[in-house]
Amino acid sequence: MAKPVRLSLDVLILDEDIQPREKLSNALISRYATLYREDFPPPPLKVFQEGKKFWLAGGYHREKAARQAGRSEIEVELEVGSKRDAILYACWANKHGRPLTSADKRRTVTWLVADSEWGHWSNVEIARHCGVAHSFVAKVRRSLDSGQSDEGPRTYRTKHGTTATMDVSHSAVQLKEG
Repeated sequence: MAKPVRLSLDVLILDEDIQPREKLSNALISRYATLYREDFPPPPLKVFQEGKKFWLAGGYHREKAARQAGRSEIEVELEVGSKRDAILYACWANKHGRPLTSADKRRTVTWLVADSEWGHWSNVEIARHCGVAHSFVAKVRRSLDSGQSDEGPRTYRTKHGTTATMDVSHSAVQLKEG
């Protein structure tokens, strides 16, 4: 984990494509704002830097709370990465802390299932990443009209840590270790 750095709140990009929550909690924002005002700030935000862009990936409640408390700068864990890196992180990170609603879970799983790269991951791999049941991922996958669930290979991580590909076409399931 990188040492936290201070960034101006004004440089942060708050993008709806990265925020997994359908709605922020005003009560939680108020609690965090009190902590900022009492100079007992919550943990740093997670930000991915792509050139001069700073994508907020984790800490939307804390960002709003810092503004509410009158802060102009905030501590962040800064990582080099793209908007896609921020999205992938946000899907993983929000399984900790304030519980996600069913709509929030559906939102993150849909992002991964509908993605041209991540959509090839197995239901189990997406479930692990998002902190949901693999049956929930299968349900979301079936609800999408893309036909993705019945065609093409899926990539997943084996229990030994290697990457494998599974052909999930109608004809047969074939595993290829890679």
